[in-house]
Amino acid sequence: MKISLSIAAQDRLFSKAIRRVRPNFDVLFDAFYQVEITNPIYEAILIGLTDSEPAGYFEVIQNRDGFFQVLAGLKNDLDQSELKAELFNIIEQAVQSCPFTNSDKKRFTDLLQEWKPKLI
Repeated sequence: MKISLSIAAQDRLFSKAIRRVRPNFDVLFDAFYQVEITNPIYEAILIGLTDSEPAGYFEVIQNRDGFFQVLAGLKNDLDQSELKAELFNIIEQAVQSCPFTNSDKKRFTDLLQEWKPKLI
């Protein structure tokens, strides 16, 4: 399963900040794609990041195209380490919100716990 990030920014500095930290997550996203799941429900998890909603905002967006989609708010004045931590938390929240089977969810949460100290 893939993870895809998109940015809906009001402030171009927010967009630039996300693009600066995004490459740090490439190895995690590659590892995520390699996880063999028993009951594939979706093709990908789509995570939209925005500065137009407050930090902590998280909404599951209905998607009928075979994707699990969420929209998450972030503050636009975070330093790089805070932004990486917040982005990781959003990824964790998206995985927890996705209706995987218990065994598939465990595979992904185990992967995230393995990568958390490497990325934050």
